[in-house]
Amino acid sequence: MKKVGLFLVSALALSGCQMTGGETDIANTDFNAMSCDNIQQVFNDYQEKMTNIETGAGLLSVVGADAGTTEAKALMEKTYQSAAEVARPVIEAKSCDFTV
Repeated sequence: MKKVGLFLVSALALSGCQMTGGETDIANTDFNAMSCDNIQQVFNDYQEKMTNIETGAGLLSVVGADAGTTEAKALMEKTYQSAAEVARPVIEAKSCDFTV
């Protein structure tokens, strides 16, 4: 039983690390060079990553191994908001039909 528990904790920890792997991708995006659809996709993909880390954090907390996931989520939220501030004028200038 201990081996199964250890395996589960290891798998979830690895998943948590993988979920946070792209947190700076959105921060380095050149929104000016992208179409409206591409900009929207970048934000949709990043939002999905944030949702995945929430799910992973919930799973990790069940086994008592959620250290660092709250901080990772906070960093991702901050990065998202910073990228959104940069993208909003571009989205408006391109007359895109969505907001971030």
